[in-house]
Amino acid sequence: MARVAGEVADVVMPHGFMTDKYMREVVLPNVAIGLKRSGRTWQDIEIAGGGFTVFGETESEIEQGLERLRQPISFYGSTRSYHEVFEVHGLKSLGMQLHELSLQGKWDEMQRVIPEDVLRVFAQTSTYDKLPEFVANHREYASRISLPLPASTPEQRERAKYIIEQVRKVQVPRVPRGLEDLSAVPDRPKTTA
Repeated sequence: MARVAGEVADVVMPHGFMTDKYMREVVLPNVAIGLKRSGRTWQDIEIAGGGFTVFGETESEIEQGLERLRQPISFYGSTRSYHEVFEVHGLKSLGMQLHELSLQGKWDEMQRVIPEDVLRVFAQTSTYDKLPEFVANHREYASRISLPLPASTPEQRERAKYIIEQVRKVQVPRVPRGLEDLSAVPDRPKTTA
């Protein structure tokens, strides 16, 4: 699908069950193949930032956010169609374990089998004050990103407004690192997407 998106789509909005590594090694190279095949460029398509992210005011908030990822990782990870994301990280057996537990209806146990290091593999993290740097370093390809910021109180809304203003100042090339030259992109993917 990513290749077809590169050929004809206006926007690529990756599924939430995504890692930065999968985005960079599978999705974006396949978009590049589609762009090359159709004679288009990175400027002809918008790419939404993809992958699990956890942001927080402090490292403690980030740790809490990582812990909350156990549920979506275990749920989506139990679906075999998403196992390619696990495979990129050498974690196919974890995906199969989650699938088997889902067939047995052991939803709570599924969350417990997600090791802490897998949470860190799946999610990119940043404190709020470092979000502009995060965007510049990790979303250079993105024309749009999602920033889930707390906004329940007037203070949080003011803080969110300030953070968004700072992030908007970040100029990104909208071209993935390593894929700038579409003429150097292979005609066939290493992995399907």
